[in-house]
Amino acid sequence: MNFVPQVFPLIKEKVPEAKLYIVGRNPSKKILDLRSNSIIVTGTVSDVRKYYHIAKVSIAPFRLGGETKLKVLESLSMGVPIVSTSVGVQGINTLVCKAIFVRDDWVQFAKEIVKILQDKINYISLAKDGKLFVEEKYCWETII
Repeated sequence: MNFVPQVFPLIKEKVPEAKLYIVGRNPSKKILDLRSNSIIVTGTVSDVRKYYHIAKVSIAPFRLGGETKLKVLESLSMGVPIVSTSVGVQGINTLVCKAIFVRDDWVQFAKEIVKILQDKINYISLAKDGKLFVEEKYCWETII
């Protein structure tokens, strides 16, 4: 996971209180070894909504893959803006949603996260836009 050594320190430099939650089932030993006061690895959780409610931004730092990442849509539907690589949002029309930020350069990735964390006024607008985007473009009726 390149995000932790290459990006997270850049974020912590600007937002020292930032915490990274890695939420998901069966984390590898490599992921578990990342745990610290600032990096929380949850493993399996019964309800992921709890973590979206405390999140200010989601990340999708994928470098490999080809399918739509449903976690991106899940995050947006919960009102959490997302910063992703282009791989992380493949199959999602990112041009019409202001709450999706696509950055393939790690420094720019970190800068975008910091910008979201520090801009409380714009955050409300991003949250609304993300929810509306999912409701309009990815609801069951639209997909069917």
